Amino acid sequence: MYQGLSNGLSGQQAEACETDHRAWLDGIAAGIGEARALVVIRVGEGCSTAAAKILGALARTIVLLDVSDSPSPAAAAEKVASAGRDVDGFAVNVRGYADETTATVNASAIRHHLLAATGRNDYFMVADSSRGGAPTPGWDRTRS
Repeated sequence: MYQGLSNGLSGQQAEACETDHRAWLDGIAAGIGEARALVVIRVGEGCSTAAAKILGALARTIVLLDVSDSPSPAAAAEKVASAGRDVDGFAVNVRGYADETTATVNASAIRHHLLAATGRNDYFMVADSSRGGAPTPGWDRTRS
């Protein structure tokens, strides 16, 4: 059961999220409740660490970090590894576009770096293929 925003957060994380994202995160956590859910969190957006901690504490929720904008597989793996047990894996190709082969190769390289860094072999990896092989027309990466 969801215990509220401050559950398990450092004082600084809780304070930052109290003002900007509390109602939003509380609503998401309450809405998920005991249901099964897969949540992809955009890294570096406001309370991404806090959101991972809060949503990762829900019993039936899988939390993935979107590492689409990481400059390298090693950098992506570092972001995921630094989240510890609050995240269950990562997603690539969520923002931007890479063909299926490139996205798969990148995801495999990230997983390899994670295994080397953490010893964990249980991370989920997801490659977004929703654009069917083409960039989204009119999409402006600078505003995403």
